[in-house]
This record gives sequence, structure tokens and C-alpha cells, in this order.
Amino acid sequence: MDFLSFLGSPIFVVPWFGFGLVAAFWVFIDVYTANKNVNQALKLGWPILIVFFSIIGLLLYLWTCRPPGIINQSGEQAQAIHHEFVSPMGKKVTGSEGAHHTSTPGNSDS
Repeated sequence: MDFLSFLGSPIFVVPWFGFGLVAAFWVFIDVYTANKNVNQALKLGWPILIVFFSIIGLLLYLWTCRPPGIINQSGEQAQAIHHEFVSPMGKKVTGSEGAHHTSTPGNSDS
């Protein structure tokens, strides 16, 4: 598997994990300040995932868990927007939908 040898090179590893650490820090701050309706387990899980998967993890977070414009919303409106955003079938694969429903007390559609 000579074609994957670049994965062990410091030229690849340092920027990959460097970006992953910066992105994980941003997501950690984001889920506690702007995207507050993320499940508590995912608030810790997303940064861990992003450290290892770097740009791919950040793109998954943005695609599946962070509604556009959520920073401008608050309260019940933000919760409704987040719930609607994570509800489509394709986003259930990442776990954001399932974990969101299982942690919501009194939610009858989990």
C-alpha cells in the first residue's frame, strides 16, 4: 500500500491534526454559545470526532448539526430550527437525530 504512505508523513499529519484541533476548539465553543440545542453527549462528541477526522469531521458537523443562521436565533425558535434541521433522514446516519430525540424528555417520536 505504497500509495497511502503519505498518511504517516509529518507533512500530512501535522496540518491534519493541527486543523483538527483548531476546528474542534471552534465547535466546542460553538455548541455552548450559538448552537446550544445540541445533545449534551454530542457537545463533547463532535470536538473529539473533529480532532481525528479534521476537515471531514468539521464538514459533517456543519452539514448535519449546525443550521445556517442559528447564531441569530434564541430560545424556542432556536430549538425548533435545530430540531427541524437535524430531522431529515440523511442526517440520522450521523447520530445527531437519534441522540437528540433520546435525550429530550417527553418526546414521543423517538
